[in-house]
Amino acid sequence: YLSLYENKNTPKEILLQRKMGKKIVVGLGISLDAINWFDSSVDISRNWKAQKNFIDDMIKLSQDIEDIFLILRFRNFKWKSLPYFKDSLTKIKEIENIHIADNYSESFNSYKYCANADLIIANFTSLADECLAYGKSLIFYDNTHNIKKIICETPGYLPKNMFCHNYNDIYEKSKFILSNNSNQAREEEKKKIDQMYYVKEKG
Repeated sequence: YLSLYENKNTPKEILLQRKMGKKIVVGLGISLDAINWFDSSVDISRNWKAQKNFIDDMIKLSQDIEDIFLILRFRNFKWKSLPYFKDSLTKIKEIENIHIADNYSESFNSYKYCANADLIIANFTSLADECLAYGKSLIFYDNTHNIKKIICETPGYLPKNMFCHNYNDIYEKSKFILSNNSNQAREEEKKKIDQMYYVKEKG
């Protein structure tokens, strides 16, 4: 699906920010289906605090790196009215270069944002795998308040330098990837990704 939307049917906010010379960063948050604290808290990585930490880190990143426009996208936004998230969501409304893509009425909107991103910062989702297989620049947000290295220790998975275990990791790797000097350094990483996702054509 990503190939259908790269430079096609591009979301309006991306077109506007590109005209202003901004690079587009998409943050893929966790799927937070539990709408009460107790049900959420029993999940190590998909809980209220983990979601809030991710949002707050993305807010900070949008302020620390110049000339980016950061778009947050979640599988759903059912939790937006929870008081626990009020301060973070209010901050987003007050900052010009961060935005929540909350239109769920159209199909494949998440693909439209990811296909046109310069960098994707993702919690572990199947969409993140699709983005890597397609060749998008992506790093994993691989930590929460109560556990580090959630998925990077999986044997035979991706290069460990693609995983971020704290805010400094996120900042340094994002800044590097968005720089003009990152292409050559990431070539070896791309080879490993291609090997991981390569599927031999039938015939």
